[in-house]
Amino acid sequence: MKKIITLIALFVSVTVVAQQPATEKIKVSKASMSKFKTMYPNAANVDWSKDETGRYIAHYAENGKNRWITIDEKNNWTNSLFEVEKSDLPANAISQIDQWYDNATFVVFYKFIDETGAIH
Repeated sequence: MKKIITLIALFVSVTVVAQQPATEKIKVSKASMSKFKTMYPNAANVDWSKDETGRYIAHYAENGKNRWITIDEKNNWTNSLFEVEKSDLPANAISQIDQWYDNATFVVFYKFIDETGAIH
């Protein structure tokens, strides 16, 4: 049940971010930009935004898949959200999805890595 709630919350947050209107260009600190470029040197066409707590959110596409990276006010990575193919998920996750949602069709799958490194 906890995983279902987490997945629903993740879906809602991605939907909200996707529906936000275009805003003014965000000025990203040099330290945060450096941290991001060190972690993701091949990222191109990065769109930056800020969340309600002041964290920077970098959005970019890689191999046709969306990626979101969050960096906090101390320039530390806090989490990542990656669009993935179902086949890229662990076998046990695919099995649970097939079991719990046997009549559902998913268009997109996401992998979320939180600040502790746990993968959801």
